[in-house]
Amino acid sequence: MTIKKFIIGSSALVSAQLLSSACSFLRNVMIAREISLIDFGIASALAATLAFVEMASAVAVDKLLLQDSEGDSDLMLSSAHTLSVARGILLAAILYFSAWPITHIFNLQETLWAFQLMALLPLISGFINFDFVTKQRQMNVFPAAINIVAPQVLATVLVIPGLHYFPDYRAMLIVIIAVPVFSLLISHITATRRYKLGFDYSILLKMLKFAWPLMISGLLMFTIFQGDKVIIGGFYDMATLALYSVVFSSLLLPTMILHRLYNAMALPLIARSFHSKVDFQTHSSIIVSSTIVLCAIITGIFLILGPSLLILIFGEKFSGSLPILPWIALMLSVRVLRIAPSVITLAMAEPRCELYANLARTIAIPLSLIAVHQGWPIYSIAIMGFIGEICALITAFTLLKVPFSRRSLVASMRTPLLLLVIFVGTAFFYSQLFIGIDGLVTILAAAIFLAFIFIILCLVVYRSVPDLRNMINNFSDTPQVI
Repeated sequence: MTIKKFIIGSSALVSAQLLSSACSFLRNVMIAREISLIDFGIASALAATLAFVEMASAVAVDKLLLQDSEGDSDLMLSSAHTLSVARGILLAAILYFSAWPITHIFNLQETLWAFQLMALLPLISGFINFDFVTKQRQMNVFPAAINIVAPQVLATVLVIPGLHYFPDYRAMLIVIIAVPVFSLLISHITATRRYKLGFDYSILLKMLKFAWPLMISGLLMFTIFQGDKVIIGGFYDMATLALYSVVFSSLLLPTMILHRLYNAMALPLIARSFHSKVDFQTHSSIIVSSTIVLCAIITGIFLILGPSLLILIFGEKFSGSLPILPWIALMLSVRVLRIAPSVITLAMAEPRCELYANLARTIAIPLSLIAVHQGWPIYSIAIMGFIGEICALITAFTLLKVPFSRRSLVASMRTPLLLLVIFVGTAFFYSQLFIGIDGLVTILAAAIFLAFIFIILCLVVYRSVPDLRNMINNFSDTPQVI
């Protein structure tokens, strides 16, 4: 694979993920500005419910198709389809029969029909054709890009008529239903291999062996991403849930984009280097160093511009969420650093490391329950999430077992990590000192100062990672194999 082909493929996938995320964000903004806080809270409860059943049974066949050496075979693809259908049927049943207790947890008994209707969504998604996933193995990412973008664009178009006829939480329900429907249709339209189901005991056993830690990890991921919302929805009200959800979902979106991009682009690359035993340490160190730089970029934007952008985009009715924003930004900044061990362990087909890290992350749930019972402010739940992410990050790197000495990797990252802590700490101090102050001069001064620290951080990363420095210095127009 040449660097030119890798860059073209990466650019296409990055563009697709950005456009898809922009559509998702735009839909949230359009709906949040037009409906009440209570209705937006109900919409958040619907999304949390769907996330639970999806994460609880996430078999991640797409990751296995990318990671396994035989992932592009017809038998592997048809077996993946069979497992996906079985998962969809199971999910639909779980979602339908759990609708009644869920509506009682959120005290939303009058919306029982909406929660039951959502049982159709995993059933529809179960019949998606994964042919576009296998094409990514040869860096043919354009079918994947179409499958990422097109459903989101089409669903976004439905928001305007949806809000016109249903100016409440039902507008969000329409969008939630539309996305898997369009995804199903487009996956079959863009496929070049005929959709078929297959059954091979050894392959299905391999998939289940690969998937069971991810399925348990999916339950933990729900606890991580949605557990705090369940606590808020159960102990507070829908308006408070709306305030928390709008900040969390807005800031989570960029981190999810990064994780998906690393899984789509870096995972096949590093899996190939692991299987061939060529440049695995090089690619691992580059992934770790790149997440440090990206963590600084995202956190700086969140903490400096986040409050002003939040009110500008969503409106003054969400001003009550400003005290929550800095702590959620800190929590998600740590999550960006967790991308590196996640990708490396998946490339080695060792998903249990991610499972144990997510298990450590769940410490935030009992801490959040304590905070609720003590009557602490709502942002204390985000603080507990930040503590949980720190525990998960430490666990992930502690359990990271790679076929090379970790000491050299850790040694090269000490100075960049120290600078990252200074950078994030400075940005957080600014967010606390000038909360609610929108002065252009203040924001500009802080941005210039943080930009200075960020440039130093990039230089230190460049100097600290010889593999990265050599790759950049050797980059030229001559095709190079990676």
